[in-house]
Amino acid sequence: MEIFTDVMLLLGVSIIVILILHRIHVPTIVGFLITGVLAGPGGFSLVDAAEEVELLADIGVILLLFTIGLEFSIDNLMKLRKTAAIGGTVQVVLTIIVFAALSYYFGYDYLPSAIFIGFMFALSCSAIVLKVLQGKGEMKTEHGKVIFAIMVFQDFSVVIMMLITPMMTGEATNIWMDIAMLIAKVACLILVLVLTAKYLISGLLFQIARTESKELFITATVVICFAIAWLTSMAGLSLAIGAFFAGLVIAESKYSYEAAGSILPFKEVFTSVFFISIGMMMDVSFLKENYATIIFLVLITVIVKAIIGFISAIALKLPRQTIVLVGLAICQIGDEFSFVLCKTGAETGLMPIEIYQYFLAVSIVTIGLTPMIMTFSSQLVKRWFIKKSNKSELIRKSAEEKNSYMASRFMATAGTNGNVLEGMDSPQMHDKPNNSSGPYDDEESLKNHMVIIGFGSHGKNIALGAQRANIPYIIVEQNAIIVKYEVANKEPIVFGDASYEEVLQSADIQLARAVVITLGDPFATRKITYRVRKMNPNAFIIVRTRHLSEVAEMRDLGADEVITDEYETTLEMFTLALEHFFVPTEKIYQMVKLIRSFDQAKD
Repeated sequence: MEIFTDVMLLLGVSIIVILILHRIHVPTIVGFLITGVLAGPGGFSLVDAAEEVELLADIGVILLLFTIGLEFSIDNLMKLRKTAAIGGTVQVVLTIIVFAALSYYFGYDYLPSAIFIGFMFALSCSAIVLKVLQGKGEMKTEHGKVIFAIMVFQDFSVVIMMLITPMMTGEATNIWMDIAMLIAKVACLILVLVLTAKYLISGLLFQIARTESKELFITATVVICFAIAWLTSMAGLSLAIGAFFAGLVIAESKYSYEAAGSILPFKEVFTSVFFISIGMMMDVSFLKENYATIIFLVLITVIVKAIIGFISAIALKLPRQTIVLVGLAICQIGDEFSFVLCKTGAETGLMPIEIYQYFLAVSIVTIGLTPMIMTFSSQLVKRWFIKKSNKSELIRKSAEEKNSYMASRFMATAGTNGNVLEGMDSPQMHDKPNNSSGPYDDEESLKNHMVIIGFGSHGKNIALGAQRANIPYIIVEQNAIIVKYEVANKEPIVFGDASYEEVLQSADIQLARAVVITLGDPFATRKITYRVRKMNPNAFIIVRTRHLSEVAEMRDLGADEVITDEYETTLEMFTLALEHFFVPTEKIYQMVKLIRSFDQAKD
């Protein structure tokens, strides 16, 4: 019961802290860190089962890296190998040299200890940086990919550092053999993962998805995640890196977004515990006694690491705005692997206890500053690098969006009534080429496009109309058999439950101009309408419902237009009856229009 009580207390305190900090616009992650400081041994000592809390924190890191892996694929990761090799090598090696030199010069003239301190400062906190990038939807931006590649390189370099550390004290017997064995294990592991992704996982997930059992799908996803993480740890790497590989494997299938949506609630809880556990390591009394030195070290760390980050990005020949975003994102220290490395340093005598305390204090402070620094860097880039150069582009897009608005509205409404748009001709209104030329490329974000949720007969009619109007679109569908068939037909389709935020993000819902929800399930439609409106306040949302009684609620949830099956059926029967009495078509149209206007006025 101790762990249950401790988790309840920690999360309860975090709610109060975050609600208070939210009033002054302090990021949520900082609230979790402060919660840890208050609840930890240096605060009010609210926690008894510290080891169990640490275990939950480890699960949080595993699930975080797993969801990061889901956003990529093995092919996409291979595309980043040059970025990781150049940017990662420059960042890690240069940081080790600079901080080893500073440590050696300012009092630690034992070279192995100075080099080990350089190891510690070379690592950035991947968990918090990737969490911020993921929350802002920037994982697949240019700077997001570069930051991610550098941090993956850092995580791999930890293993090498741990092998080199005993050699610096003369304890290692055959370091080169150990490194060679590690490389061989990793190569075999990657080969196994590639074959597994191609021949096993995709087929297995298809069989599970076709059962339409969410419980079974979630269970299978968790088992795959932890199984591959365990397998990777057997090869000498960390569980977190293994979880990342597990995400890559599932990302090779068409079910990655559904998996992300299923895991998301668990990930958020466990990663919250992880950030709280970091705060619990803070010795408040040490911070009070040495605050001046700690502030000085924080400034030196942030400035030096930011400059080195700039140099790493310059080595990759990146644009100026990307250089700024990359440098300011990796200027903290305190990766979860740093604390594993600390244990190795303590065991070998390379990490004096006072250095550990300073490192811990600087880590927690820089981690706490990271969300604010990254927000500042984004605002700086928007103000100085983007805003001035994009005025004419914004004017052009505004005109395009007006045309897109009317075309999307007409087409969606006609499609929802089951009419195929014959002979519709429209100029090219978007930056993205016609979807009909091939499947959706998730490397690029769509803009001003249409999202079609549900690919039954209504959804297919709308998609056909979009093709003929040359309007980009993407489909979200939960039926695994339909998805498999349409993928073969090169339709731009995503598998997943659209009530999950992660699934909607995969369809670039934030950039969509129109969203058409064609589902027949009113409960699911309500959830999706609410979620879409929350994620994209400017989208034109058209919803299909079965009954008139549902119209008002759908409008309250954010729908702009609600097409009702029974209402449209009544109008169609009314139209056919009048035609039988030879009433002119123009008069029928006017009467239908009048009836619609009456009902809209009542709404």
